[in-house]
Amino acid sequence: MGGPFMSLFCRAWLSQAAIVSLALALTGCGGGGGDSGGSGGTGGTGGSSTFSYTLSTRSVVVKASTADSTYQTVVINFIINKWDQRPAQTGTVSQVSWKGTAISYASSTFGSIVPMPTDPNTATGTVTINFWNAAVLGAGTYTGSITFALCFDSTTDTCVNQAAGPASTIPVTMNVTGDARPSTTATLMTAALDLEAASSATIGPSRNVPLLLSNTSPGPFVTFDQPVNGFVASVTYSAIGSDNGTVHVFYMPPGSRALGTYTESLTVNVCIDAACAHPLRNSPFILSLTYTITGAAGTDFTSRVVGILARDIAWSPSKQRLYAIVSSGSPTNGQTLSEVDPTTAMVTRSLALLGEPTSLAISDDGTYAYVGFWDQSFVQRVALATMTADIAILLGTDPTNGPLHAGYMAVQPGQPGTVAIAKFATAPGLSDFGSQQIFLYDDAAGRSTAFGATNQGRRVDELAWNANGSILYAYDDGDLFTLTPSASGLAQAAVFSSISLGSEFQFNGGLIYGNNLSVIDPSSGATVGSLIADTSNINQVVLALDASLNRAYVFYDDYRNPSPLWTLETFNLQSRASLAMARIDSVSLGLNGLTGTTGRLVRWGTNGLAINANEGLVLINGSIVVN
Repeated sequence: MGGPFMSLFCRAWLSQAAIVSLALALTGCGGGGGDSGGSGGTGGTGGSSTFSYTLSTRSVVVKASTADSTYQTVVINFIINKWDQRPAQTGTVSQVSWKGTAISYASSTFGSIVPMPTDPNTATGTVTINFWNAAVLGAGTYTGSITFALCFDSTTDTCVNQAAGPASTIPVTMNVTGDARPSTTATLMTAALDLEAASSATIGPSRNVPLLLSNTSPGPFVTFDQPVNGFVASVTYSAIGSDNGTVHVFYMPPGSRALGTYTESLTVNVCIDAACAHPLRNSPFILSLTYTITGAAGTDFTSRVVGILARDIAWSPSKQRLYAIVSSGSPTNGQTLSEVDPTTAMVTRSLALLGEPTSLAISDDGTYAYVGFWDQSFVQRVALATMTADIAILLGTDPTNGPLHAGYMAVQPGQPGTVAIAKFATAPGLSDFGSQQIFLYDDAAGRSTAFGATNQGRRVDELAWNANGSILYAYDDGDLFTLTPSASGLAQAAVFSSISLGSEFQFNGGLIYGNNLSVIDPSSGATVGSLIADTSNINQVVLALDASLNRAYVFYDDYRNPSPLWTLETFNLQSRASLAMARIDSVSLGLNGLTGTTGRLVRWGTNGLAINANEGLVLINGSIVVN
């Protein structure tokens, strides 16, 4: 049929004693265009036969009105010279084939080839062509041409054994008066395709898009315009009956691109003629295409599991170790502070704790770890050099609600002995809504001035210092507080209300990043962006930031890619553009969810990430991290 479009293909069958096939091709037709003339003469010498033909019809002019209800009929006459010298053939059937266009004929009928009574060496024949109903075409002038060739092939659709001389061309003009073409419609059922494939796949993804049609006869002819050097490998169209069809879009193999998300557009043209001089009124369609090439395990990253159930984790750049507070229910190292070498996925040291741990903070120089407890009213400081208990910071008792517990903690940058602690009553630790103020402690001594009202049913969701330790940020029930430290304690410098950060946040490069993926300017309280625009389909989000790599990492459960797949996505920290993505197999990693009072995603080493999951500490490293 030629090209990526569907063309009308018809056949007429003729039986006669001496087999002769006639091939007609209607080409180049379209409103206001096409060939204006041709030879229309006698076949010359040469070819595979000594006989030749003469066309009695030199041109065709059709006049019609859209009020007509029948096909427009044209008869083409021809004469075969030296009929007695025609080659001997076998078989009983000959064929005629053509490709249709805007003025294509709906059918054709061959008259018998009859020797002339006065000269038996000469024969005459006719071909009657029925053009489309003028009401289907609508008012206008349509031009084109018929290519006529006399052949003696018995069973083929093409003219292999042609009579002497080249094919003859008959110009065609069709003048239609009356009404415009009736309304034609097409509906492409999908406006956008969002496909993805892992980098290890050898075949690109594909998708079928339904195309619904109405009143598109003749046609439809469907063609495509796509970007040069784009990621679309090929596009085809196949008809399903007369009222619908399918557009098949095939993407390139993922190895043709680096990890990331790519976009381009595909133009779908739907017309009633092959030259697309008569597109449907709502054609063309623009199909927006997205191609996400995701990281593959074993190719772009490796993953391992350390068999400890960590309630919280932290990374010490100076020690090059991960630290985890391990719950009492862990199959190994229960109720400990454990040190993990992520390069070997082994626990290298551990310290038994006197309670159920619930929160963890590490000094930036790796000197101390601070551990808060679910069931103890103190914070245990641990000297990491010797992995031994150092001092206990007593949190006191509320007269009404009893012992106080540590919630979120943050060690002041450059001051390993100074830690901010959010205290809670009524219920232990991070699950408590009974905020009992935020305190600064120097070693075991608390500064006199705390921040925050007592017993107002509020909860401090995370604390974070700025880079030099001159500002402490606190998020409390929709309010973002800017606090300044002094020798006496903490003072409020600013507060911004109606702030949404989720349940946790981090400070980096002058901005605050919530685990709901919003980005806040803490100097004004303004929302300046989001790492993921639409978060309606994601759940259990954890976030890690790395200013040295200019990267943000988000690990989440994506409802659109349901369990057992979790998603790890890498972003440019400044532009917030997505750079790479991987689907993590939760079955092999035991990722039935994130564990601890809060889930945590932590950067480690040159290209590693750690996640505290329900069935172990998951370690991921590879190019997906530094991409």
